[in-house]
Amino acid sequence: PHYGTSIRDGINLDWEVFLTANPEVAAALAICSDSKLANDPAVIKVNAAAKYLNEPLVINSVSDIYQVMKNKSAYKGTVKEIIINDVEKIPSGFASNFSILSKITFNAGVKYIGAQAFKNCSNLITIAQDLPEGLVMIEEEAFMNCIQLKGSIHVPDSLEQVKLRAFDGTRCKLK
Repeated sequence: PHYGTSIRDGINLDWEVFLTANPEVAAALAICSDSKLANDPAVIKVNAAAKYLNEPLVINSVSDIYQVMKNKSAYKGTVKEIIINDVEKIPSGFASNFSILSKITFNAGVKYIGAQAFKNCSNLITIAQDLPEGLVMIEEEAFMNCIQLKGSIHVPDSLEQVKLRAFDGTRCKLK
């Protein structure tokens, strides 16, 4: 296929836009059985990201976070849900601009949410189970412009600081 550059050149912005607009193509690539394509590094990246159209992206370790950060362009148009387990620090910009992300679950252990970690996730509707007990800090603009985020979000007693504009552009209230 020729849309933007060749898939063998990696996933660039054109491919990302194309695959986001055409999830059936992403799904077809994800189940590609052609052995020549199945081992292509660019197809492997697409396959890894495309599976999150139907199942949550589960973060269990720092290496999982590193993998997402390293291949962010492949993930940001395909991840609808993120579940974060046993990770203390969510880095700055971790899932910013994940355009179809609608749900985040923070399980126990998260202590720090970095600056702009979820900024511009315009379809984020839910922070399931509220913010976890043990959370100490939410950096600036962490959830900025998550325009679908509304309602009340429970703030744990452990939360010491919410920095400037962390929830600007949302319709939620911290309680």
